[in-house]
Amino acid sequence: MELVLPARPLGWAEPLVATGSPGHGDSVFIFYAALDRIRIGWQSTADGVVYSAPVAVDREKPHHLLIGAGSLVSSAPKRATSDVELMRRLLFVELDGQTVFFVRGVFQDAGAGGVAFIGANQIGSALLHPFFTGKIVAARPVEPGLALAEALQVGRWSSALPEAAARFPGAVGLQVHFPVVPDAAADPLIVTGHTGKGDFLYAQIVDAHHVRFGFDHWAVGGLVSPPIEIDLKVAHDLVLTMGSLYRPGQAAATESRWRDSVAIWLDGRLALAGRSPCHPTNASEIILGYNLIGGSTTGPEFRGQITAVAAVTPAMLATLPAAGLLKD
Repeated sequence: MELVLPARPLGWAEPLVATGSPGHGDSVFIFYAALDRIRIGWQSTADGVVYSAPVAVDREKPHHLLIGAGSLVSSAPKRATSDVELMRRLLFVELDGQTVFFVRGVFQDAGAGGVAFIGANQIGSALLHPFFTGKIVAARPVEPGLALAEALQVGRWSSALPEAAARFPGAVGLQVHFPVVPDAAADPLIVTGHTGKGDFLYAQIVDAHHVRFGFDHWAVGGLVSPPIEIDLKVAHDLVLTMGSLYRPGQAAATESRWRDSVAIWLDGRLALAGRSPCHPTNASEIILGYNLIGGSTTGPEFRGQITAVAAVTPAMLATLPAAGLLKD
C-alpha cells in the first residue's frame, strides 16, 4: 500500500485495513501521536487493542506499507502452504522497508470471500474515525511467502542501520517477554541459514523461575548456559551476537573480531559466551523469533513477545560486562 498521511490530525486513530463485520472483526489502524510520530495499532474483537512503539514519519512524503494479518488469509483452503499457516497467527506492518509492528494473536474470520476494506472502519469501532482522511495512492495483494520474507528479516527492525547493509544487522538488542510455561523444546530468538546449514540462538524456559540460553551450529553442536534465575512476569533486555549476523567479506577490525564469537547478555549480565564459526548465510535467512529451517534444536516459534529490536554496534558490545573475554 502507498499512502500520504493527512496534514494535521493529532490524537486520533484512522483505519488502514479492516476485515469482518461490526462486532466481529479486526482492524489495522494508524494513531497520530504527534506531528512527526505515529503508532500502528491492531484492534480485534477477540484480543482487544495493541499498539506499536512510536515511529517517526514525514507527513510531506508518501509512505509504503506492507500489512500482513491472520484475518487476511483466514479463508484460505485447508491445504494451505506453510507460509499461509504461519500468517494465520501473525500481524505485521512494514513501513518504508522497516518492520515496525509484529505480534501474534487470534483473528476473527474475515467472512465469505475474505473481503478486506481499505481505509474504512468496517467493524464499527468507536476507537476509530470512520475513514482514513489521507490519500491512498495504491494498494495491491502480496503473496504470503514474499510478505513473510520481508517482515521476518532481523535487519528490517532497525532504522539505525545503513541502508546498504540493513539486512545484515550485526549484534542485535531485544526486549522480550519470555513465555511462562516450560517446554522441552527451546524457543528460537534468532535463526540463520537454511536446512542442514543453520545456526540458532535460543532460550529455554526450565521452570517458573529459570531460563537457560543456548547456541547451536548445525551438525556440530554448540553452547548451553546453566539455568539462570529470572522473573518471567516482567520484560527483559537481551543482546545477542554470532558470526552469521555480520555482513560477509571485508569488514572493519572492530566488526571482524566478533565474527567467531557467540554471546548473549541478559539484562546487562553475560549469560552465554564462547567461540564458534557459523554457516554462511544471506540476509534473507536471518530470521527473528521463528525457526523456519527445521532441525531438533528449537520449536517452530518464540512463544513469548518480542516488543523491541535494535542494532548494537561493535563499540557498544565492547562496553558490555565481560565482553573482553570474547575479543582477541
